[in-house]
Amino acid sequence: GLGDVYKRQAPAAPIPAAQPQPAPTDPAMIALLELMAEMVNLRYQALNAQREAQRAQPAPVPTTSHPDFLKIVMIMKNLGTKHYQGGTDPFEADAWLHNLEQNFAATRCPVEFKKDVAVYYLEKDAISWWLCVERNFGDFNLSWADFRTAFVRKYFPPEARDRLEIKFMELVQGGLSVRKYEAEFTRLRKYVHYGREDEMMIIHKFLRGLNPYIR
Repeated sequence: GLGDVYKRQAPAAPIPAAQPQPAPTDPAMIALLELMAEMVNLRYQALNAQREAQRAQPAPVPTTSHPDFLKIVMIMKNLGTKHYQGGTDPFEADAWLHNLEQNFAATRCPVEFKKDVAVYYLEKDAISWWLCVERNFGDFNLSWADFRTAFVRKYFPPEARDRLEIKFMELVQGGLSVRKYEAEFTRLRKYVHYGREDEMMIIHKFLRGLNPYIR
């Protein structure tokens, strides 16, 4: 009948548009993605440092064009260089040294100024330690390389690195949130040799440390 004709001519229901896939919300997946991004970033930094090391040395700059020592100190201060007091926290020592070297690169600090600038930013126990080092060497003129070697030996000795490696190998999520576990995992990882050449080993280590109900 007529009703059947209308039924046959009724338009089909529109097909719903495909909805975009939501971003992952699983905390473990988010942390794993962040860890992988950090690993890519570390690899990029290592390659960049390697390229810088392989780059030919620039032609000598006339002494008259070197910025003077006080100007370098003031620029370093404007960049936020902090004073280092000494202590037993290897993370703090490493962070200070890393920040110092970044600011040296930013200011194009001449190598002959680096040691004296570094000493300027020591205070309390750290400056007392350095004065003792200088006394032990007598009249020998210490370089930036000498300072760096002595600083690492004093404030980030091999036994401190060994302790961090053990801490990394024993790290599990436990009572930490996934985000805090990932942050501690990333913080410790850069100080250990485990998995340096095998990123899948690092990912498996991270996943094994997650609580079972999250895995």
